Amino acid sequence: MITIGGLCEILGWVGRVWSAENVYNINGFLLQEILLILAPCFFSAAVYGILGMLVRAVGPEHSLLR
Repeated sequence: MITIGGLCEILGWVGRVWSAENVYNINGFLLQEILLILAPCFFSAAVYGILGMLVRAVGPEHSLLR
């Protein structure tokens, strides 16, 4: 998930550079908007997945989330 999020970030910034060269380019604008908004979702999914693995490893009695 972190790899996908990082790739989305990189491609989003490529879209930002692309749209900065021509401000009327709708494709670069859409590329940056979509990917820079979606990338944090993948990072959040990875964090929650790691949290779930940690809770299973140390035991649910040590977690604030049941």
